[in-house]
Amino acid sequence: MPFQTFYLAIEGFLDSAVSQVINQAGENAQLQPFDIDLLKTLFMVKYVKEIRANLDNLTTLCLSHIDQDKLMLREQVQEGLVRLERQTLIQRVGDEYSFLTHEEQDVGRAIKNIEIDPGKVTSEFQGMVWESIFTEKKLKYDSRHQYSFNRKLDDQAYGQQVNDFALHIVTPYADRYRDLQSNEACLLGTASGQEVWVRLPDDGSLIDDVNERVRTANYLARTDKSGLTPSLQNVLTIRGEQNSQRRTNIENRLRNLIAQADVFACGSKVEISTRDAKTVLSEGLIYLIGNVYTKLNYVDRGFATEDDVINALTRETEEQNLQGHHANLAAHDEMQNWLANEARSHRRVSIRVLLEKFMARPCGWSELDTLGVMAELVNKGKAELRRAQETVNTRERGLVVKVRSRVGQDEYLVRLCQEVDQISLRVARELAQDLLPSAPPTDHGKLYEAYQQALTKGGDDLKGWLTQAQREQLPFEALLNRHLELLRKLQETDGIALFFEAVRSQREDLKDYTDDVQKLRSFFTAQLPVFLKAKTDLAKLEPELRHISDERLLEQVEMARSILGSDDPTAQIPRLAGLLKPVQDQVQAILQQQVAEVQQTSSRVREQVGNYARSAHDAVFDRLDLATLTQEIEQVTCAAKGAISIDSAIARQSELENLGSALISKVDRRATEILEQLERQRQIDVPGDPATEVKPMVVKPIVPVKVARAAPKPVLETAEDVEAYLMVLRGILMRQIEQENRVRLE
Repeated sequence: MPFQTFYLAIEGFLDSAVSQVINQAGENAQLQPFDIDLLKTLFMVKYVKEIRANLDNLTTLCLSHIDQDKLMLREQVQEGLVRLERQTLIQRVGDEYSFLTHEEQDVGRAIKNIEIDPGKVTSEFQGMVWESIFTEKKLKYDSRHQYSFNRKLDDQAYGQQVNDFALHIVTPYADRYRDLQSNEACLLGTASGQEVWVRLPDDGSLIDDVNERVRTANYLARTDKSGLTPSLQNVLTIRGEQNSQRRTNIENRLRNLIAQADVFACGSKVEISTRDAKTVLSEGLIYLIGNVYTKLNYVDRGFATEDDVINALTRETEEQNLQGHHANLAAHDEMQNWLANEARSHRRVSIRVLLEKFMARPCGWSELDTLGVMAELVNKGKAELRRAQETVNTRERGLVVKVRSRVGQDEYLVRLCQEVDQISLRVARELAQDLLPSAPPTDHGKLYEAYQQALTKGGDDLKGWLTQAQREQLPFEALLNRHLELLRKLQETDGIALFFEAVRSQREDLKDYTDDVQKLRSFFTAQLPVFLKAKTDLAKLEPELRHISDERLLEQVEMARSILGSDDPTAQIPRLAGLLKPVQDQVQAILQQQVAEVQQTSSRVREQVGNYARSAHDAVFDRLDLATLTQEIEQVTCAAKGAISIDSAIARQSELENLGSALISKVDRRATEILEQLERQRQIDVPGDPATEVKPMVVKPIVPVKVARAAPKPVLETAEDVEAYLMVLRGILMRQIEQENRVRLE
């Protein structure tokens, strides 16, 4: 008995809205009587959660007798469901069907009437595939290689298309799906090796479900629920939940379709080992990579880290395989040949260009593998790395990091080295025995680096010595400039081969540099203190030389002056101390003699002042403090003892000669002060009384008279001159006496 028979038992109890839907369906000319019975069955299971209203269960519920042909009945049920769904009497979500009320039918019709953009359907597929089913953006090919790929679905790109190949999924929704049903068309379309095509099996209901999902999403997004009845709001809520479930169902069906898909790449149909979605897509990409990157295995010994690349740049030994060849010989040949072609075309090869070339087909090398192969060529002297028109030092700290940076990929250039001339190389090795601090490397690339380091170090030394020579006016300035120019030209030589040719052509100059640098180092380290001391000593002796009359000593001074002014004094520097020492001793002897004369003069002046004080001021002599009055004599004497030059000592002698008159005047003034003090004291001791008044003591002042100034002319020649002079002098002296002064002749 079919399940719809039980409808008669409940028909009288149904809401009129439900029975009206079924009755109106019975009047629909587009439907058959079986369709109405099927609609009743769907109504009765609508609210029974335990029964899934899918095709198989509905077929079972429609059986009228036990031996009925179930396959034929299944087809009849499926056709009925299609007609009912077309009339919007039922709704399908995945493989399940549900009865629709009037409100639900109205919503369903509104959704069916929405026009959809085919692009949105494709975007829906894209989101499910690339954001859920296959989220990888890079394929890990092996332990060293992983490749980014472009993503496409039905000829529509997803994301940026900047990679070397693409994974292209073709769904039944694609415009050219029918054309691609032929394997021949897919083989031809993938022959270029640009894309992997994954052709999904045909599934019409999948398209219907995606269209329904997009329409429903658009309808729900544009519908304002606030003004609707509660029952209609509930219908929309259920529709939203069903649409979410519909997405999950579509995604699962897509995953299954991809697992069953045919895969084409490089003009072949790819055999898939395991039928799950990720494996199907991954193995398609792996097949493509293996066929388009035909030179991937040229890098036999790869580079996993930056340290591996650094080691390739700087290692001393070459790694070889069992056959005695370099492990990456094929990769070396490939890169060398390409660099040679670029050089012939005068094209500039930056690191970025190098990476773009060898990371693309037919090589497909990783970034580190490409840099590692380049590093091995540089290490072998086959290529060179350059920046700012200079060859880069491969031992530069952080070099690989700089090369990999965005700026570094454009700044650093790679080019093949010229073939090194063997004669030039032999000359360079011979010169290196003396020029380099250690044994020269046998590899010409390492020898070039060692030369560059030695020239840089030598240039720094020369610059330092030149600065010192200019600052302190030392010899060798011209020699230093000449050698600096030699080193600069060598370091500016462009390329290893040209460098060794320049070394060969400058062989004699380099030999001179090697010899001279030892002499220069000796001068600016060991000999310089002796040279500077002699220079200072000579400068101190210069003002003293006019007091030396010994010709032998003056000749020694001239010889020292000649050595200090020589362009190359190194051989004569040890003589400097011996040449100047006797002269310095003679100067000291003369100085001490002058000091002794100052001491003698000071004694004489002190005695002269004492004798004068006793004779001129006998009355107050005992009261005069001559030690204080003559203190200046002691000061001048002390200054003479501390003199460091002969002229200074002589100046002290003259100062003492002139000091005598000043001290005598000082004694006069002090004696006068004492006499005046005594007179004032006497007036206090003897009060004023006319009867007993004592005549006050008269203190006559002493006036100096310079007798030479009285002469009418500087030179007296005749008796008349003498008489005239004496008459003038007598007049001067008498006037002073008449004025109650005492006279001190000077």
